[in-house]
Amino acid sequence: MDSTFDLVKLLKYLIPIILNAGDMIKIVAESGKLDTKTKGDDSPVTIADKTAQYIIASNIRKEYPDIHLVGEEGHVTKDIIPPWLEKKLVSSLVPFTPDGGSEFLVPTPYTDLSLGDGLKESDLVMFIDPLDATQAFVRGNYFGVSVLCGVATKDGVPLLGVTYFPFRGDIKDCLYYGGKAVGIAPYILKKRGFPTDYPPAAEKKELHTTSSSSHYDKYCEEMRVNLESKFHLEMIPMNGAGGKMMSILTGDADLYFYPKFGTSYWDTCGPQAILETMGGFVTNKFGTPLLYPVTEPMVTSNADGVLAFSSHELFEVLKEKEILIKE
Repeated sequence: MDSTFDLVKLLKYLIPIILNAGDMIKIVAESGKLDTKTKGDDSPVTIADKTAQYIIASNIRKEYPDIHLVGEEGHVTKDIIPPWLEKKLVSSLVPFTPDGGSEFLVPTPYTDLSLGDGLKESDLVMFIDPLDATQAFVRGNYFGVSVLCGVATKDGVPLLGVTYFPFRGDIKDCLYYGGKAVGIAPYILKKRGFPTDYPPAAEKKELHTTSSSSHYDKYCEEMRVNLESKFHLEMIPMNGAGGKMMSILTGDADLYFYPKFGTSYWDTCGPQAILETMGGFVTNKFGTPLLYPVTEPMVTSNADGVLAFSSHELFEVLKEKEILIKE
């Protein structure tokens, strides 16, 4: 790896920022002062979304000014933060250490440190979803609410990610981080295991799946019916793209399917980086691996949908069973 840049150092710097943003989201939830507005696409945005975006982006720019930042809420300045909330924001970040001093990262069979070879800071793009599952947050349904951050190369290869669920309690149940370019949090490895630790995908009769509830339509229904014709299907309710993809990491789901336009790079880059470090696999509806390239003008939509699998083997099984959509 180029000595001018250190991906692990970036990750260590990023995690306290994400934790800080998540703690702020809890403060807003407890206050009830959400100041909810409606964006141009009719989705809600709150003061928590905007403040979390500011916290993350402003701190990254201090130390890594050459990383290209792309956030759901665009460029946010400090003057959007109301005085009552600004008073509650912490001025310093506390370094994060897992398990009271154990290793920060451990390799997996899917780790490929060469992904970082020769990279410079300016080669990277960071995708920020400051508050995933805003609709659920506004309704007071907090379990799937998360802060998502992913780092990719400018040609689109996901390198690392952080996903934080601020309302879930114990840190091992709410903070997920890692990437194929760096390794995985040690407690994730202990809790989850690898796809090889589970029965072969080819022998599966039952499939635990998750999909969108708020944006479920005929395309999702067609895929569900197709799946149900080949497996006993159990649908797992979960809010937010981050929550759905991490439900695969925790073993609660085998598959997340959303075979249509509607998710963005900031929804999936970070979770994909983490999931694939543990043997998962993420594609569009045609089975092509998801990438996150920087373009001019910048396009951030996963236009051909998202499919996240617990393993590459499961992907191959569903491909053989003609679950994937043909181009």
